[in-house]
Amino acid sequence: MRGRENPKTQEDSERIRALEAEARELFDHMADAFRAARAAGDLARAEQVRGDMGPVYALRLSPRDRQELTGVMREVKQWVRDREPKPSAVAARGPLPPLADRVRAVLQDVARAGTTITWEDLRHRVSGDTSLLHPRHREEILTTADRDTPTDEPLLSALVAGVDLAPDGLYPHIRHSLGRERVPEPSIEMHWRMDVLRLHQLWRHR
Repeated sequence: MRGRENPKTQEDSERIRALEAEARELFDHMADAFRAARAAGDLARAEQVRGDMGPVYALRLSPRDRQELTGVMREVKQWVRDREPKPSAVAARGPLPPLADRVRAVLQDVARAGTTITWEDLRHRVSGDTSLLHPRHREEILTTADRDTPTDEPLLSALVAGVDLAPDGLYPHIRHSLGRERVPEPSIEMHWRMDVLRLHQLWRHR
């Protein structure tokens, strides 16, 4: 009996493999849908598919599939980011500093709650301001929001996460803009997770 696998353990393993296979099939289907949207130049559809892909990638794929498909997720994110509307120089002036104050207040609440927030949820929390739809505005807003963050504390900007529970792509740029130490690309995600954990600890009783 020593060499025989417990029937329940074997059943659980088979169920997990079946769920992972189902997740991989779903992800591949979404990747095909994204490629079709990209070929058609349909940004709205591509953004929708990207949002659906994130949770499947982060929470349902096997570790091996997730590692294999990292490049696909990066490609999807970059294509969408490159085609999001670019703000005009005039639009970039004026309302962003007051908006940064509101964003900072929301991020402080998020830190106290011990969680993270997506851009979409952040936009709703600050009255649906459309400035948060533009990558250039986002970087300026977060950089301004973290201007007064003490140098011995993580940036509150770290609490803005992607839909796939990964650091937002602006995170390294904001760190650089504010003079923080450069983090090598392979270490970004681990460093980000540590920053988020420290923020939760720092703000728990503030």
